[in-house]
Parts: sequence; C-alpha cells; structure tokens
Amino acid sequence: MNPFTTSSKISRSENVEKIQNAFLNENAMYSYLITGIEGTGKTVLLRTLEEIIENTPNWIVLNINPQKNIKLF
Repeated sequence: MNPFTTSSKISRSENVEKIQNAFLNENAMYSYLITGIEGTGKTVLLRTLEEIIENTPNWIVLNINPQKNIKLF
C-alpha cells in the first residue's frame, strides 16, 4: 500500500531533466542510484528516461533483467 497521498507527491520533470542532461552531456560521467519505498515512482522515472534516451540519436538502451534472457541483435 502506498503511504503517500497525491498531494504529497512531487513532480518528476525536474529529476528527469537533470538526469537526461547528465546522460546526454558528452563530457560528463554520472552514476545514479534511484531509491525509495514502494510506490514512489522509481520505475516510472526510469521508464520515462528510457523512452527519452532511446529516441536520441546515437544512443542504445539495453533492458537487463536477471530473470529474463538477454537478447542480442
């Protein structure tokens, strides 16, 4: 059960833009650890970034899931 009400949630757009810019900056190297309790939007944040970056020229997005086989081209 999600302990947060709609009014206590914050917008992800600022976080998405910050991480997107960091990934797309050719001179920067960043690692991000996305943490939080269940229902706080971690997966939505990562799927939003995935969608943006996979539509960016010269980028490839790999979905790696230890419970599924990795498919190579």
